[in-house]
Amino acid sequence: CVHAGDFKAARSALVRWAQKGVHFTSLLNAPLENALVKHLGDRKAVTPNRVTLLVNSFSVPAALLFLSGRFLPAALLSYFIGILDGVDGKLARVRGILTRFGHLEHSLDALYEQALYASFALGLALHGYGLLAAALGMAFLVVDCFVRHVYNQFALTAGKPLKHYAPFDRTFAFVDGRRNVYLVYAIAFSAAGHPLLALLAALAHASLTAIVYFLRAAQHLRESDAKEGIAQLLRLSASPRRRR
Repeated sequence: CVHAGDFKAARSALVRWAQKGVHFTSLLNAPLENALVKHLGDRKAVTPNRVTLLVNSFSVPAALLFLSGRFLPAALLSYFIGILDGVDGKLARVRGILTRFGHLEHSLDALYEQALYASFALGLALHGYGLLAAALGMAFLVVDCFVRHVYNQFALTAGKPLKHYAPFDRTFAFVDGRRNVYLVYAIAFSAAGHPLLALLAALAHASLTAIVYFLRAAQHLRESDAKEGIAQLLRLSASPRRRR
């Protein structure tokens, strides 16, 4: 409840309303994202599109750090980029300036995320982990792309994101494989001195996500097809017969 005239409370409520992510890492990042949105909310020079460009600009030094074998600093910077990436969308929602053009931000996200994954795998291959790291990296990129495609294709076909479709899907979305959790693996295993295990853990998590997403999407779409077929049959049976 927000009292009339309490602008500070109203702003806080608006920022909380702008929270879209349901993954556990999104909820962990939310306090810092919200603080940044509150701080930047009144600065007209800071626009959502400029934040998006800043995010993608930061991905360049992060990729170079991965390639140079400095895996822990690279992973930490990449995670910070992920937090900053949550700011542009919230800023747009808080300001009420959602645009169709702004949806291209998701394409730029995919670009820098794949670049970071590739640079991590290549950095491992260049710094002592050889073909195994390269093979794991290629496998991870393929699986991650498949996950994205299944998710996007389902949303286009069903008109609703898979993570909001049914109770199980909402629950699984809390722990599914995505950028932030992959970077948590990179931070943890790099700090422990075993960065290759981060790539292996990310591949395992992405593979589980791919299996669950595909099976759930297939189940929902088949059920939708069956319901549509029954509805068409009922319409045909209810229509008056033509007189000869």
